[in-house]
Amino acid sequence: MGKNYTAIPHVYLEECAELSDEEFGRLMRALLRFSIDGTPMDLPGNERFLARRMMNQERIHAEKYAQTVRRRSELGRAAAEARWHGTSPCGGIPAHTSDAIKDTDTGSASEEETETVCFADEKERRKKEAPADTETADRARYAGLSPDERADKARRYARVAALFRSGGQTAAAERFEAMARAGGPDPDETTQEESEP
Repeated sequence: MGKNYTAIPHVYLEECAELSDEEFGRLMRALLRFSIDGTPMDLPGNERFLARRMMNQERIHAEKYAQTVRRRSELGRAAAEARWHGTSPCGGIPAHTSDAIKDTDTGSASEEETETVCFADEKERRKKEAPADTETADRARYAGLSPDERADKARRYARVAALFRSGGQTAAAERFEAMARAGGPDPDETTQEESEP
């Protein structure tokens, strides 16, 4: 999407103070046309003395906008690449750590002292730290819940599983069904109930 505005800084009000309302109106209208399609300002009155400065300023604003759009596009493309292909496009993002030792001369941490973290690497680390046993992980979802809350949560997972199954997504349906099955009675609770006379 292209830029759909014209930058009119507040300082223009002060710079155009000597212009009449008619001259100021012509200047703003010409600035809008220049911003839309690059039509040069050909003005008859005193406003012509400010036209070149405003055209240059508008070019600067347009270039900054284009740079922002390009940068956001590149970041979005890199994030999508990392998400869908598991690559690490960031090359390491400096993480500000509290234990980084600051350089006494500059007051900033040196490159050797700051660790670098990448979102894809962090995701892999969390995956490794997760319980390997999916049944244990599913049971952990219900930790600390009352029997009624466990049953409600299990019913919600079962409904989601049914939606996935009706949509033909069997793998996702099976995963949510397993999560629903894990919501049965807590093994610790049943052990305690059996031990009581």
